Formats: sequence, C-alpha cells, structure tokens
Amino acid sequence: MNTLIVALLCQLLILSNTYAVDVTINGSEKLTLMNDIIFDYQNTPKVIDFDVADPFLCTAPFNDPSAPIILDVNSILSGNKVASASFDLPNDVFNVYTDSLIQCATRKGIHNDIIFDTSFEQGIYDLKLLLIDTATGISIDPPARPVLEVLLSDGQIYKYKYIVLNNGNTSVNADVIENYLLASPYFISDPNVNIDIWTCVPSAGSNCGDQNTGSGEMLLTNAVIDVGGQLDIDLTRRVKADNVGPNERLDLLAAVFVNGNNDSNLTNNVSFESFGTTIITATQLNITSLLNNTVAGEAISSVVVELLDANGALDANNNSMVTISIDPSSPSGGTLSGTGSLSVAAVNGIAVFSGLSIDKANTGYKLKVSSGSLTIASSNSFNITAGQATQLVIITQPTNTSAGAPIPDIRVEAHDEFGNFDATNNSFAQISIKAFSGSPNAALSGTNIKNISNGFAIFSGLNIDLVGTAYVLAVDSDVNLDSVDSNPFNITDFATQLVVTSVVINQVAGVSLSDITVELRYANGNIDLTNNSSVTIEIDPSSPSGGTLSGGTGSTVSATNGIATFSGLSIDKADMNYILKVTSNGLTSDTTNAFNIAAGLATQLVVINQPISTIVASQMSNIVLQAQDAFGNLDVTNNSFAQISIKAFTGTLGAVLTGMKTKAVTNGIVTFDGLSIDLVGTDYQLTIESNVALDTVHTQLFNITQ
Repeated sequence: MNTLIVALLCQLLILSNTYAVDVTINGSEKLTLMNDIIFDYQNTPKVIDFDVADPFLCTAPFNDPSAPIILDVNSILSGNKVASASFDLPNDVFNVYTDSLIQCATRKGIHNDIIFDTSFEQGIYDLKLLLIDTATGISIDPPARPVLEVLLSDGQIYKYKYIVLNNGNTSVNADVIENYLLASPYFISDPNVNIDIWTCVPSAGSNCGDQNTGSGEMLLTNAVIDVGGQLDIDLTRRVKADNVGPNERLDLLAAVFVNGNNDSNLTNNVSFESFGTTIITATQLNITSLLNNTVAGEAISSVVVELLDANGALDANNNSMVTISIDPSSPSGGTLSGTGSLSVAAVNGIAVFSGLSIDKANTGYKLKVSSGSLTIASSNSFNITAGQATQLVIITQPTNTSAGAPIPDIRVEAHDEFGNFDATNNSFAQISIKAFSGSPNAALSGTNIKNISNGFAIFSGLNIDLVGTAYVLAVDSDVNLDSVDSNPFNITDFATQLVVTSVVINQVAGVSLSDITVELRYANGNIDLTNNSSVTIEIDPSSPSGGTLSGGTGSTVSATNGIATFSGLSIDKADMNYILKVTSNGLTSDTTNAFNIAAGLATQLVVINQPISTIVASQMSNIVLQAQDAFGNLDVTNNSFAQISIKAFTGTLGAVLTGMKTKAVTNGIVTFDGLSIDLVGTDYQLTIESNVALDTVHTQLFNITQ
C-alpha cells in the first residue's frame, strides 16, 4: 500500500503565476495541472505516468529515466492510445477519453505539478482533510476555499497543520501522507535545529498508527480515526527562498487513503488538500501604534512594529530581532530605557515594545526601529514632560564675595527625579549657612525665605558679615523635596567700594576747591588700610558741560592706607550743580555732593555783539559788552561805567561818533545803541574803556558806506 501511495502523490511546489488547465477524465474525475501542461517543454522535462483507469495512481515518476517525453496532444494520442483528447481553452479544460495509460510532462526544474481538487471524492467514509496555517489560523475546508496569503521570508520557520476528520458513521483505518522532497528548493532540511519536524496527536479512540520519524516526508500508516475523531498533525519547516522571486508560491499537498476492500472504487477513499502561500522577504518596518505625550520616567504606550514586504503585507512568519532607539531628529540628552528590552524578537511578523521610558523632558521626540537590512521606521512626534518635583537644585551658585557685600543672585529650581524642571511647583524654600562651614558665628543677612513660583526662586541681596573660607549655603523646602547644598565659596576681606567723605562747597571759578577725601572701603563699610590703589577724579557726566577740572594734585592720586585726598583742584566754568566722580579699578565708584561754581570779579570787557558795516550818518546796530572774569564768566556784580569811541587811526580822519558814548554797566552788561558815524570810510574800529581797572577792548573792523 505504501508503494501505491508514494507513487500516487505528486510534488507540491509550484509557481503561482503559471497557466492552469483542468483535465476531465471520463467526464467525472477532475484534477488541476499546473505550469502550462503540454505547451512549455524545455530541456528534458520531468515525466510522470497517469493511469486513467485508476486516475489517482502515478507510477514512479522520478525513477524511470526511460519514460517517454510527451511534447504535444498528438504525442499523447499516438503514444498512449488515447481515444480522443481536446482542449477547451475558453473554459481552461482538457478533455481526455481513454482506458489506457497517460503520461503527463512538466517543465524542467518545476517538481510535482499535479494538485488534486478538494471538492470531490470524500465517498462513503466521509473523511475530511483540513490544512491550517498556524500563524493566522486560517483553514481550507472544501468546498469553500479561502484566498490565503502567508508571508514566508528566506530562512524563516513556517508552521502549519493537517487535521484528518472522520465525519462518517464507522471507524476508518487509513494512511496519511504529505508529498515532500528533501531536494526541494523551498525547504531547508536541518534536523539539528528542530526545524524540519512533524508530530501527530490523535483524539480519544484514535491513533496515529506507524509513524516515520526524523525530518522530511510526513507519513502515517495504519492510522485509526474513530467515529467523530481526528488526527492533528503539526509540521515545522524552514523556508529557503533566496533564489525565488516575489511571486513565488509554495503549494502544500496531502492525501488520506482508506485501507481495506470495503469500497470497490479506490477513488472514493481519497481526500486531498492544497493551498498556496506567497514566499516573500520582508523589506521594511512600520510602527502602527500612536505614541502619546508621557511624563519623564513613566512607561510610554506600547510600540507595535510590523515587518512588511514592499507592498505593505505583513510577514507573519518573520521572527527577526527588532531594535528600538530615540530617532536622531529628536532633542538630545534623553535616554530610552525601562523595564522592557530595547531589542525584541518579532512574533508572527509583529514586534511589541512595552515598559519603555525617556528620562529627559522635551518636545518633539521620535522613536526609531530597525532590524538588519530592513528599512527603518520612525514613530509620530510626542513630548516628554517633567514629573512632580522631588528635589531642589541650585542653578546659579554663590561666588566669592567680600564681607558684607551682596552675594550675587542665587537661583534655586524644583526638579523631578530625572533632573527635569517642574514649572508647576509653588512651594517655599529657605536658605541658610550650613553648619560647620565658613566662620563660626557668621550671620547671613537678607531675605532667606522665598516662594518657589512656577518652579523657581531667586535669593537676592544676601550677605555674610564675617571673612571665612569654604562657606556652604543649604536650601530646604517646606514640602517633601530633597534639600541641596551650594558649592563652597569664600567671604574675603578686600576693598570693594569708594566712598567720598568730604563735602564740596560752592566756589569761585578758578579758585581751589576744598580738599576731597576718598576712602577705599570693604563691603561692610570699614576702610581697607592696606589698600594704596590709584584713585581718579573727574567731573561727573551729569554735571553742566564746558567746565574743566584742573590744578592741585591732578586728577589721579594714590591712596595711602586706604585714603586718597585731592587738593587744589578748581573748575574754570561758572555754573550750578557740579558733581565730581571718583573711580578705582575693580571698586564701586562714588560721587560728591552737588555744588556751584560762581564767576570771579570782572577783569575785562568783552564785546558780545560786534558792529557791522553801516551807511554814513545812519544808526549803527547795538553793540553789547560784558564784564567777565579771567575765565570768561560773566560778573553780574559789576556795575561800573563804560565809554566808547572811534579808535585812533582807524576809518576816516576827522570822523565823529555821535550818540550816547558813556553807559553804565548793569549786572555786568552794557549796551550802546543809537550810535552813528558821519564820514564814509573803511576799517573803522571802536574802543571801549572802563572807569575801573578792566581791560580795554576793541571791536572788530567795519565800514561806513555811502
């Protein structure tokens, strides 16, 4: 019986894109021939013998090198004594009528190309053979044949199952066989890694009979299927698809033969099953899950990754390792970690990453998945937000400062456990000198309790009164936040500021100001007696413009024992609200009080409005003079008299100046108006003299015209 079965069953591997022809034998038996039967014979095709009288019996197709080669219909008719045969191409039917032996040929390189239909020949025993794809659970149950595509990539393990059902009313003794050749280019025989194996599990009252073991062909002999019973046969194969194209198909074929002589028509004892699976190689990854915004350190929603072919079909048999990481386009600094692994094996073409988290809060994160040479995929963009604050962190540390001087602002922030800024925290923070740091008995002055608003607080204006090294400030919270210590810093004893201690009184222009004393002080106000730095004095920019500070000790002096003194200084320009400013490198500057500089006693008359050329005997323009001190300042206290005349040897000889030629100087100013000259002439010049000891002054040259 085994020889009969082996001879009967035809090989299972075919091309899905071949042309199929149905053959009708004696008008009843139907089977499907693949790979363009009759039409495409190349390079010594394989030959199988088919007996029409016993149509499911093929005798030793691969072991008879002398079997004739059938090239066309005429060869079938003449070589096999076929009574008649014809092709009905519109209906894809090949009709053959004969009681003789038929030989069927196939293309070289394509093995075992006859597939038996499932919609017939269950016979009196009502046996059914189901084929199930393990990954999807889809089964083929005649007469309904579903369209099934299972993705098989090179080197992947493929699992499937046959179920033999006895739906009849009597127990059946049968043989079950799967057509399988170790030479097939589609399966890798590798028994050492348990990937080319099969097992049979019977239901109660049934048994699997005699089983061959090991790898390769599946064969049960003398199996017993009880009424309503079944045999479950699980198979595991590894696919070899490195030499096939994207349209290759793998067709599976098995048969059940009933033993005994209780049915005279053996064809009634046969049930066949077959289906095709597309062999492809996954080329890309695809993230199907949408990632939501998450708190730092908390688990991101599961990341589901599919292994797809170029057309987007799932490679349900791909169990490759997939690795996940933060996409390079994301913000830097974050670390992807968690309870889940960063590399997982896909299961039925799907990899799931769970329990992952990112520690760094930021916006615009993406995750990237990769697997060997497959095209990587990136997730949607999502944000990581800070968690609830667990600690205080000093962002701006205190620096070395002189005793009593304000310590630069200290910024304190509330952070979560991963160091992310928690802008929602609104607690209170208190700052103090840490015990056993700095100098004993030192006191921290200033506002030492601050509200943490929107996650941060700034301590300003703090100072420490005693010199010391390695001071540390401690910051504590009123809620359960970890306290924090500052970096060590020193309180030093050196001058930080200038202080003008003398009062500058009002003075006359050009007369020495009173001595100006400047002290170089520590931040606490004490004089730095060791400091002999240079100190510079100048008129403060806020003062009136035009004045010059000069004389005496000069604008720069060296301090002696922390004190600098400026003597003999004067300002030449009379004005109000002068202020002097003192500076020294690295020290805070200071200014004097405001004071006035008054004009001195007049020493000269100065023409303010000059005469201009005038018509003879006509009234000249007003001539205005001021009584000024030696620095050109108006002496408003001068009330002398001034007399004007034609300067000798100017203009025309004998000319007479008429008008009021003697005027009183009032508040330092005198104006000569209504003057005229009676003779035409050029280069006239007027002389103005005072009745007191003021320098005589002459006007500019002018002409008297006709």
